[in-house]
Amino acid sequence: MLNKSLVLSAAMMLSGCVVYIDSNSGAKVTQELQESLRVDVIDAKKLVVDINAGDIEIVGDANINYVSIDATIYTTDEKNYALELVSKGDKIALSADAHTGSSMTWYSGNSPRIDMKVSVPAGLNIELDDSSGDIIIRGMTANIDIEDGSGNLDIEGGHHIYIDDGSGNITLKSSTGNLSVEDGSGELVISNVNGNVSIEDGSGGISIDDITGVVTIDDGSGDIDVTHAGGLIITDDGSGSVRSKHIKGDVQLNN
Repeated sequence: MLNKSLVLSAAMMLSGCVVYIDSNSGAKVTQELQESLRVDVIDAKKLVVDINAGDIEIVGDANINYVSIDATIYTTDEKNYALELVSKGDKIALSADAHTGSSMTWYSGNSPRIDMKVSVPAGLNIELDDSSGDIIIRGMTANIDIEDGSGNLDIEGGHHIYIDDGSGNITLKSSTGNLSVEDGSGELVISNVNGNVSIEDGSGGISIDDITGVVTIDDGSGDIDVTHAGGLIITDDGSGSVRSKHIKGDVQLNN
């Protein structure tokens, strides 16, 4: 068992942090609230999303000219959360902070979070910064840029896509541009990409199918399986098997 004083000392070094403990003495999530927001898209070209805890689903619709959110908020009696959707020139900003307290807070049981479903015009670029929670994106035709700490990521659609992911599984299919993924850990399943695919992966299996362009992989550990691609370059494969078939162009294995 960890020494409690050591845990407390380490936690106290973090300014303004939220600590979750399994104890009856901590603060508790007692409220489940519903909130909806909407902003019309006039000159905006991009939706910028900044969230720290909770699941988010983004659905693109070619027939709408607004951004709307339906949020479920899990919070304490003090309702220390912030949810904002505003238009700022050429972008629309969505921010969700599940805990706005400035000092250390101890939570027991479930932690505060804000789960959201977001409806957007399909052609609006997406820039998303997420600390933790699952991400689902459907029906987009524009560029997608994601920086994700932890949680699973599931994308269907989009044009050029960039993903910087700490941990969690990634599933992506049916994008119309180039794809770049920097991944710490987790399984990668990628299919039906009309462009080049570049992957820098720490650990976890990689499965890739139906890529029109060249697939380039720098992998730390885990099996690699690539089928039906325009070309394949393995710049580094730390450990794990490599299988490829139906590659139209060159295959380079630089282990």
